[in-house]
Amino acid sequence: MGLLKKVFSPLCLLLGLSLGCAAKDKKWVDVTAVEAAALMKDPNVFLLDVRTAEEYADRHIPKSVLVPVQVLDQQIERLPQNKSQPILLYCRSGNRSKTAAHLLYDKGYRNLYNLKGGILSWPEKE
Repeated sequence: MGLLKKVFSPLCLLLGLSLGCAAKDKKWVDVTAVEAAALMKDPNVFLLDVRTAEEYADRHIPKSVLVPVQVLDQQIERLPQNKSQPILLYCRSGNRSKTAAHLLYDKGYRNLYNLKGGILSWPEKE
């Protein structure tokens, strides 16, 4: 079973079918910048930036929606109503996005991805 999980989990991730493929004990899937870029090819993926407005203005990933983690609970209505829609979260380094992923999981969202290393891991030129 371990080998199957190692083989099929990345495959499911890249195909955007990870709802049933993520590890049962994880609330989200950590993804690299390369894996995130592959996910973003799916138009259903909601890209969520949880940094501050100042950080967003300085640099952000195109098509991302800014909802700072500090106000995420109060602005949850800005997120997809379909709680199984894939959400790719990012911040500066990956810590605030993990906090946001916990909050979203507690609100019922189940198809969550965290950009490992945050925007610092994202290529300067897209």
